[in-house]
Amino acid sequence: MAETSNKMKLNNGLEIPIMGLGTTRIRNLDDANNSMSEEDRNKDVEEVVNNSIKHGVRLIDTVSKYENEVEVGKGIKRAIDEGIVKREDLFVITKSGQMKKKILKKP
Repeated sequence: MAETSNKMKLNNGLEIPIMGLGTTRIRNLDDANNSMSEEDRNKDVEEVVNNSIKHGVRLIDTVSKYENEVEVGKGIKRAIDEGIVKREDLFVITKSGQMKKKILKKP
């Protein structure tokens, strides 16, 4: 059986992982009824990001709509500060928010 690569080569020569961590809907499974404080929920995002990096994740997918950029950043910073990874080894990708189209009506 042919071995498959877990990376894709970009036009600039960099290799990017084809799988990564999506940061939407990260929350503690013990909080099924949303009773956790916002602070605890935010800490979960930081913890998931940090633990994912510890376990080899090098691509993190986010978007401003998730409203967790600060916590994602804290998780990344912790992993860097702990010497787990260097910033240049991570790919943090995002998508631009949906632009609302204005429909101009002619008078």
